[in-house]
Amino acid sequence: LGQRWHGRVWLNPPFSDRGAWSYKLHSELQSGNVTEACFLQQTRALTAQYFTKVLVASSALCIFDGRIKFYGPKAAEPNDGHFVLYTGPNVGRFATAFSSLGTIFIPFRD
Repeated sequence: LGQRWHGRVWLNPPFSDRGAWSYKLHSELQSGNVTEACFLQQTRALTAQYFTKVLVASSALCIFDGRIKFYGPKAAEPNDGHFVLYTGPNVGRFATAFSSLGTIFIPFRD
């Protein structure tokens, strides 16, 4: 979190510290350092106050069909659904890559 990010970012933060990573991503997007990002998150984050700015800045998101199983010594059985939020100019490319995993949503903006 203390380093500067740049370019394209894949973000799979520890779910125990979602807020700090959301704020960091938003800051890097606003500064122009990050040009595209995919942010893996639990569906409960969609309604969290800390996530609002990243959600508003998003270009698309994919809510996965089912739950993702994680592996490793600290992996727990998932009790939430998951999604990937995308921000950037390549919405079609994102949709093509993720549509087989779930439903793609594209925000409506006036």
